[in-house]
Amino acid sequence: MQKLEEKSYLAKAEDMILIVQTTEDYSLLPDIAYMLAWECETILDAENPIRQKYESLDFRIPIPMFEVSSNELDFVTLKSIQKEVTIDQLKLLNYHVNSCHFIANKFQHNYSRYFFFEYVLKVSFHVLETAFEEIKKEVEEKTK
Repeated sequence: MQKLEEKSYLAKAEDMILIVQTTEDYSLLPDIAYMLAWECETILDAENPIRQKYESLDFRIPIPMFEVSSNELDFVTLKSIQKEVTIDQLKLLNYHVNSCHFIANKFQHNYSRYFFFEYVLKVSFHVLETAFEEIKKEVEEKTK
């Protein structure tokens, strides 16, 4: 339970989002996800669609991925599908992207893997930014 002088989970998430925006320190993503999920659970009603959409962020983050729907690779043939990355996977991806050993080898045989891991981190951050905006809007509506 939060003390009166403590920041809300939403305010803490906003502070961390600003840090990630300026430093690209993706190690904060799990903490942002926790704060957003906890804000949903403590402020929004169980039937609230925004809560239902984001209350599991403390376990997994939905990320957009793409699937080729024909043999030709062009934007018309790409179909958006929903995937997810768990918080534990996110921590591991961040470790690998920031690991000195992994970075030293990225241009040998792992460079595509490195860039894919980095892509997943950036997309996860984008999803959390979007979740933050939607949750913030819903909380402001509820607390008016």
